[in-house]
Amino acid sequence: MGSSLTITTKTTEGRKGRTFTGVVLSVSFASGLWEGGKSKGASRPIMLTIACSPGAAKPLRENLRAGEAAELRGGNYREAIECPKTLGYFFPPLYPCGGAEIVTVVIPELFEMRRGSEDDGVRFVMMPALTDIDALVAGRTEEVEAAIAHVRLAFPPRDLNGWSLGPELIGEAAYFAHVLNQRCELPRYPGLAFATQLFVASVLDVPDPFWSRAQPVDPAKQHGAEARRIGLRTHVAPGVAMLPGIGFSASKILIENFMAAQVRVYDDVRRGVPTRRREAEPVRRLGRPAPTTLGA
Repeated sequence: MGSSLTITTKTTEGRKGRTFTGVVLSVSFASGLWEGGKSKGASRPIMLTIACSPGAAKPLRENLRAGEAAELRGGNYREAIECPKTLGYFFPPLYPCGGAEIVTVVIPELFEMRRGSEDDGVRFVMMPALTDIDALVAGRTEEVEAAIAHVRLAFPPRDLNGWSLGPELIGEAAYFAHVLNQRCELPRYPGLAFATQLFVASVLDVPDPFWSRAQPVDPAKQHGAEARRIGLRTHVAPGVAMLPGIGFSASKILIENFMAAQVRVYDDVRRGVPTRRREAEPVRRLGRPAPTTLGA
């Protein structure tokens, strides 16, 4: 599969109709995070951004709003999609960028910074821009190093195999803690160390990981029970400086119990008390983002 992805829609007006095509800058699916994503027919993305020529942007956007069939293409990959407004899709206004017009389609409930209702779980997708990740750790070298040292004390070395503990992961963890705090109140432990501990422990310290990294957009390449449970598939076009992201899903009671345990671990590490961790369970190694291009 090639590294580029296009989208095509066709109107049904007239005898032949008209076809409109755009270049997909990013697209994500997460069938496990919302009911509308469980369609047995055409796939339904949770986020889609498309660069179009000015003449094609508006009709392509209107076709998607009306629920007209569209097709994603890249190399040998083909996937029918639909984004009818009746399912809760939000279509922001078109905006110009470098001679093109950008069409955006999104399911707000998975991306907005807001708290869920009292009785539902916490579900979200985060796909941060690399500039946002860099900004969270810029000028904080000592704190980044302290966060890495803290995590190495909080988890046995064997559990951290495959995790790339560096500024990018620390920045991603800080972004994760910010998003999670918008959905459910976090304990008031400031700094990068606690944020990074939460990020890592959300995979290592729970029976079913709370989050999983995005897999390539081709459904055939999805693997792992965690990936299937959340179903996050993402494509980010070359040159688009953003991470392919993670999908998060957990009940509020699980998160509350998890937070209480993590506060104890954090305090133990700060006091120099050895932490007790599972030794016999398999290690989950999710420290590197998935490839951002098709066919990687």
